Amino acid sequence: MRFLSFRRSAQAEDRIGAGDGAFTPDGKPDLAFTLVVRGTVTALFLASVDARGGANGVFQADTLVGKTFQPSELAVAFRGDRTAGLGVFDGVTRVNSADGALPAAALAHGEHALLLFVSAAAGAAPGNALRVYALDGNGQLVRGPTLDR
Repeated sequence: MRFLSFRRSAQAEDRIGAGDGAFTPDGKPDLAFTLVVRGTVTALFLASVDARGGANGVFQADTLVGKTFQPSELAVAFRGDRTAGLGVFDGVTRVNSADGALPAAALAHGEHALLLFVSAAAGAAPGNALRVYALDGNGQLVRGPTLDR
């Protein structure tokens, strides 16, 4: 799996709320990102990072839900229900399942141009360094580009 691009989007929309599976607008504009990947993706993470680019535990949004733990390479052993939800869209079509997870075959093989939405949060605001991570089809964590560093 490869990251082809990752950027902040100027798109100001309210598509999601803050928690897992919160796909009803919450009345606040979301932070939006564009992401292009090639290959199989089973989970996505958006995390604040330190000056060296390593996850620092200040902010994280992801597609993990419930009691599923994140990979140990990320800063803190968060469970899916302890992080902000990450809305993943292919245009106007939501990719996440109803609970917020990515369905097994949703992002299999090929190239995927996605919009990511996270409910407005101070840790993800412009000026704070963020990195995108993904779990590939083999369960390996892949580090993507960093923004605002």
